[in-house]
Amino acid sequence: KKGLHVIGITGEDKAMNLRYMVHNDPGFRYKVAIGGASGYEMPGVPFSFLIDANGEIAYRGSPGGLSKKKVLLPALKEVREPTDEEVAARSQKMYDFAEAFAADKMYLRAEVAFEKLIEVFPKSEAAATAKERMKAMLEEDGAKDEYAAQKKIAKLVGGVEAPDASGKKLKSKQVEAAVKKFKKMTEDFAEKAPRSAELAEEWRNIFRIKWS
Repeated sequence: KKGLHVIGITGEDKAMNLRYMVHNDPGFRYKVAIGGASGYEMPGVPFSFLIDANGEIAYRGSPGGLSKKKVLLPALKEVREPTDEEVAARSQKMYDFAEAFAADKMYLRAEVAFEKLIEVFPKSEAAATAKERMKAMLEEDGAKDEYAAQKKIAKLVGGVEAPDASGKKLKSKQVEAAVKKFKKMTEDFAEKAPRSAELAEEWRNIFRIKWS
C-alpha cells in the first residue's frame, strides 16, 4: 500500500520455475522475472536491489542487510502519484502486454491482463480501449472455444499463469492424475481449440517432469 513491489529474478526458464512450483512449492507471494538480471551486477545469490521512486539504486547487497528503518522506509517516502504522461506510458505497456496474449490466442491470460490494467489505471485511455478489446477478441474465429478450453486448463492447474500461491503442494497421486487429464485435454482440444491443446501439452510436461 505504501508503494513497494517485490520481484524475484531468476536465470532459469519458465518451465523450470513452473515445475518447481508444481512439485515443490506453489507458495510464491511475488512475481518472478524470467531470464536473469541483465545490467545488474550480482556477485552471489541471494542478492537484492532496492530501486527508489526515481529509478535509482537505493540499496544493493544481501537481502538480510536491507534495513527497513534506514533504507526502505525513507525510500518509500519518496513515492508519488505518476504524472499523466507516466500513466499513459505505463498503461500502454500493460495494454501491449495483454494484447500479445490475445494475438497468441491465449484469451484467458489476455483477459486477466486487461482486467489488471483497468484496475490499476481505470481512467486511462488504454483502460477504455481494453474494455472494448476484451469484448471484441472473443468474437474472433474460434476464440470462445479457446477461452472455454483455457478455463478448464486453469482450473486443473490451480491458476491462470501458475498454481495458486495460497494452495498447498500437490501430492504425487494428484500430480499423476493431472498428467492424465492434461493428456486427454490435448486430444479433446486438438480440433476446435488447437492453441489450448498446445497449452495443455505444455502443462502435461510440467506436471510430468519433476523439478531438479
